[in-house]
Amino acid sequence: MRWIKDLSQIHNLNLSACGLNDRGLEPILSMRHLKTLDLSYCVRLTDIGIKKLSGMRNLQAINLRGIPKLTQAGIRWIERHNLTIMR
Repeated sequence: MRWIKDLSQIHNLNLSACGLNDRGLEPILSMRHLKTLDLSYCVRLTDIGIKKLSGMRNLQAINLRGIPKLTQAGIRWIERHNLTIMR
């Protein structure tokens, strides 16, 4: 995942079912132009990791389908930050 931060002009990123964990989200945070992010079926993610996305000002939509450790509280947190949740 370290190389992904070099893809700074990407607007849409699909990382579905890639085994990503909370710590693996760190390189994505520097992707300033990212608008949509698909994290579906990244079953190792938790509310803690998802909350790290709050600093991504251009992020508009996120796919969180099939993430069993994501709680309703985590989903409500995302909705309060004006992110569209694709399910």
